[in-house]
Amino acid sequence: LSGEIRGLYVFGEDPVLADPNANHAIQAIEKLDFMVVQDIFLTETAKMADVVFPAACFAEKDGTFTCTERRVQRVRKAVDPPGEARPDWKIICDLSHKMGYTMRYDSPKEIFEEINSLLPQYGGINYDRIEKEDYTLPDPKAADGGFKSFNTISATIYTRYTEILNFFDNWIFRSILTPQNPDKKS
Repeated sequence: LSGEIRGLYVFGEDPVLADPNANHAIQAIEKLDFMVVQDIFLTETAKMADVVFPAACFAEKDGTFTCTERRVQRVRKAVDPPGEARPDWKIICDLSHKMGYTMRYDSPKEIFEEINSLLPQYGGINYDRIEKEDYTLPDPKAADGGFKSFNTISATIYTRYTEILNFFDNWIFRSILTPQNPDKKS
């Protein structure tokens, strides 16, 4: 509510509905200069957004999910997404490309392989393995029980994604949220 946060990208969440005090969420959102929502529904939060990207639901896309139980699960597309809805990874890649940071992925498998190469705790997981069974992190079959690799944060992943986050941060705050747009909320 202090106005420190000027832009927000809400991804698959509805803070207006999820916050126990909806007025608190609404007041905070109204202080933003710019908000993007990427979701499968036009949520209460999405109705307040400057831009809404229609996303595909889990049954409309291929890929993997890692849940809070640390289980990596393979998800398979059952139906096509409606209208202009698209898988999250395609939306993010296209947005990144338009902002000048090209992400060259042709499939969720390629993204998973990059995650696997950068995060030690995903070592040993591949699409072939998760086609047959869910996988829980850390891998109890690893020599150390999986805990050493699970507790190790790769400097490579930190550097790569810090670079991406900094790029997005600079682009949003220097390109979108400048005084060139006086009609924005205050």
